[in-house]
Amino acid sequence: MVKPNGRRIQSIVLLAGVGVGVAASAVSSRAHHADRSVPARSGAPASQAADNCVACHEKRPDDPVNLFKSSTHGRTRKTCSSCHGGDGSASERASAHSGRFIGQPSSNDVLSMCGACHQAALAAFKTSRHFPDHRGSPRVDCVRCHGAHTVGSPSRNFSFANYCTGCHGLEYLPGLPGEIQKTLSMSDDLSDSIRALESNGHPLSADETQQRKEIRRSIAEIVHPTDLKGGLLKAAEVQERIRDLSRIIEKK
Repeated sequence: MVKPNGRRIQSIVLLAGVGVGVAASAVSSRAHHADRSVPARSGAPASQAADNCVACHEKRPDDPVNLFKSSTHGRTRKTCSSCHGGDGSASERASAHSGRFIGQPSSNDVLSMCGACHQAALAAFKTSRHFPDHRGSPRVDCVRCHGAHTVGSPSRNFSFANYCTGCHGLEYLPGLPGEIQKTLSMSDDLSDSIRALESNGHPLSADETQQRKEIRRSIAEIVHPTDLKGGLLKAAEVQERIRDLSRIIEKK
């Protein structure tokens, strides 16, 4: 399977741009919202679309509505109010943004929003070096790595291996251990192969999709807690899983 060329030599400037751009319009980390309550998840059924949120925000030049539609949350029919709160049925801005609405969450708000569903990931993250106790606030948050309106649908050039090295190995931060960096790079290559396969009309089978999910979950268990020792022990196992799935894909 031919892999796209040139991604491994992207500049740090591009990495920073991707890190912000992958979130597109979604979440500002400005701290002036830090003390506000985080909105409760919407109790509306999944089939109920937040039509008035869409009608207003689809006019924005950064196009958050279409970005969201292609995301994991959009495909599973989450609504705007599921994360931001407010009233998606309201026709006036003041009413739509009422109650426990947060339009520009701080980093701590982001953790609470995402953690409302992803509780295990949040618990692991809060034990990590990305969330030092003395700060009481994360160095990075969910959106910085996963995006907000584009969760599960990053740009084609996005690379977790490159994104992490946009900080690690620069200035005062140590570089990532070689085996962990290799694991991230292999995962990026696997994503490229899957994308190429799907573009040729050959989607993964249900079993292959499950294998891919298990690989991602294992990588999350390395990255979220920033557990160096545990991560190195897991890395070899994850790499073997990636090789197994890659061999299956190459035969298609």
